[in-house]
Amino acid sequence: MMGLRDFRYFLLLATVFFVSSQVSHARSEAWRPLPESVRGYFSNQVRYRSNPQYYRAEFRRPSFAAGGGKSTLPRYVYSSSLSPWKAFASKEHELCWFTIVSGGECNADVPQVPSEFFIGRGENDVDLISYGRLLSQSLGMRRARDEMVDWLGRMDDSDGLVEKRFERAVSQKNYIPSDSLLRLKSRLRNRISVLVVLGYNHHRGDDLKVFEAAASAVRADGIRARLLEISPVKSSQHNAYLIFQQTKLALKNSDKIIFVGASKGVRDILTMLAEYGSYFTPAEKQSLELIVSLSGVVRYSFVGNFINQSKRLSAAILKGILEKFVLPSDDKDLSGLESLSVDIGEQYGWGFLSQFPNLNFLTAVSIPSGDNGFPPVPRIVRMANQWSYGYHRSVGPHDGMVEVSGSLLPSTVPVDQIVLRTYGQHSFLENKFLSGLTLSGLKKLKSDSDRKKGAADMLEALLRSLPKSLVGF
Repeated sequence: MMGLRDFRYFLLLATVFFVSSQVSHARSEAWRPLPESVRGYFSNQVRYRSNPQYYRAEFRRPSFAAGGGKSTLPRYVYSSSLSPWKAFASKEHELCWFTIVSGGECNADVPQVPSEFFIGRGENDVDLISYGRLLSQSLGMRRARDEMVDWLGRMDDSDGLVEKRFERAVSQKNYIPSDSLLRLKSRLRNRISVLVVLGYNHHRGDDLKVFEAAASAVRADGIRARLLEISPVKSSQHNAYLIFQQTKLALKNSDKIIFVGASKGVRDILTMLAEYGSYFTPAEKQSLELIVSLSGVVRYSFVGNFINQSKRLSAAILKGILEKFVLPSDDKDLSGLESLSVDIGEQYGWGFLSQFPNLNFLTAVSIPSGDNGFPPVPRIVRMANQWSYGYHRSVGPHDGMVEVSGSLLPSTVPVDQIVLRTYGQHSFLENKFLSGLTLSGLKKLKSDSDRKKGAADMLEALLRSLPKSLVGF
């Protein structure tokens, strides 16, 4: 039962959300009629104004006072959502509408990449975090999301090959390419270890059981696999040492190591390589072949950064909710959140990856799947996102926790990077390919058994799709 202290947390949360929404309303620009292309789907008295800081539009329509005769003084009804009275006649009209809803303008030109955003000499050597934020500010979240889908494709060193093979492997259970990892002889597969590192707060829910089922499916293919034992809430520095110890142990029976990280687990893996990479022998360094990132926090989390670094009351409330309702009762350590608030490239520089000559990086990115360019996340996450927008002033398309571009290595890092584009949200398992096919091949993951089967099928299909060259064969 909710106690008085718990109730006060939620009351304070609601109060701050109401106040922040009123502040954002006051910052909006002048009211304007809807663009001609969508005007016919709504009352011609509807007016809107964009609020680019919070990536949304506000709508107003007149409402006349009732009772005592007709009043000539209009009152207005305000809202942040509005539904058309009929279906959109074209994709162009629909795109225009969702562009407006997400704070953009239908006819705005896509901004060129500013010269200061280039981080190398190549045409794709762009700081995508900065450019993604410019896109969302200029175009709204919906059009910015669509632009980022194209940019992600440009960042894929396999030119879409692995993405296509993975989708086919999910849809065709007997599809095993001739150069697949699973075409290796059993004695070679048995010398490969898949080490799984789960994300922040993985003690809640069924993540452990789900990923253990996935690891079991990998073992059925003759490859060693295990979930590494780490803290679900402590810092990446704390977990880095645990991962290092368990990796050294795995190397005693393995010639090839594949890391699979989910969310913060990727940050923990990268921190391990930065902090303890020099403690591997030259032969061991050559055995670290591949990092698979599932909605990985490669750079940093804009939400984690806000909660940890902002001095605003809303950040303090979210931190209090984490401590009270989310973190384990016997471990209220917030250092894991602190790890997510800093860009690892700024913390260590990216030179540490050059110690591992055979290392490749495969990142499965969660692209927001909502029609308006936002991810389908719970209400509390939407609130945290809104407050984070106001703090950062600018945030690019994101999965609810991490900006899309924050799941990629910078293009100038000397590591081959394979990009898998998926629509969904940060939790990943129910995400879809660009075609609409689910990553698990299942339409719905309603039960625990569905989630276990979905995770197992997804990871097994991914291994079938991987070229053996990615792990040094």
